[in-house]
Amino acid sequence: MRVFFTISLTILFLTVNAQDQIRLSQFMFNGIVNNPGCTGSHEVFTFNISHRSQWLGFDGAPKSQNISLDWPFKKENFALGILAVNDEIGSRSNKSVFLNYAYRIPLSNGKLSLD
Repeated sequence: MRVFFTISLTILFLTVNAQDQIRLSQFMFNGIVNNPGCTGSHEVFTFNISHRSQWLGFDGAPKSQNISLDWPFKKENFALGILAVNDEIGSRSNKSVFLNYAYRIPLSNGKLSLD
């Protein structure tokens, strides 16, 4: 019984923790927010800034901002990027910085990557 309780409690906390991802309605313009494999997918240096405000006029309304930069290194078949995220909901605030790395495998007719 103790093992069952421990496993149930662990799964509960993992599920709650997994639901803490920012939501952006314009995710298609900055794929790095949801998928680090999109780093360097535009084949040029890319700089993105996004802001989202929800429930305007209410105190503690959710707000999310992110800034990302990514650089493709074409000759070396990889890309580097950085993503800074600020997410505010009520009195809770979450600030994060992520470093991204994407490697492309050259094939005879194209490339293999996680774009």
